[in-house]
Amino acid sequence: MNITTEQATANFEEISRQLMASAPTEKAAAFADKIIRGVRAKGAEWIAARAFDLQVNFVPGHEMFPVADNRTYYISRWQMALLK
Repeated sequence: MNITTEQATANFEEISRQLMASAPTEKAAAFADKIIRGVRAKGAEWIAARAFDLQVNFVPGHEMFPVADNRTYYISRWQMALLK
């Protein structure tokens, strides 16, 4: 699936916003923020090139695969992408 740099970045930012909004504790928010800043620092082209690995090829809806219910999944995917 091809995705534009702009769409991948917009999706990443929306998922990031949802991750931060759903953080159950300050510690969880700080950890998510650290990962988000790491991904963001790689740049838009990097995000788009790894859209599938980062799972930013779409923004999940509230009824299907809500970000709040899948925090660990997104954080772990983003951590693995940063390690590659």
